[in-house]
Amino acid sequence: YDAPLHFAAFATITLLAVIAWPRAAQRHHLAGLAIVAGATELFQFVPGISRTPSWSDFGFNIGGIAAMLCVVASFRVLARR
Repeated sequence: YDAPLHFAAFATITLLAVIAWPRAAQRHHLAGLAIVAGATELFQFVPGISRTPSWSDFGFNIGGIAAMLCVVASFRVLARR
């Protein structure tokens, strides 16, 4: 079962996006990365790709994004103190 891998991968991608675009609003990170998460699942419908799209995988992708954005927000609050 690869749910933890989906979560960890998108948490990592989110951290890299925040590092690359530190001034972008979190809602922009969330929206952009949610599109990427959805696209990765949609591309699995392409014939010849031996993967199966899954709503649960998409959910874990979004969970990883949201969790990392919460961690980043927490660090930003602490850094302002």
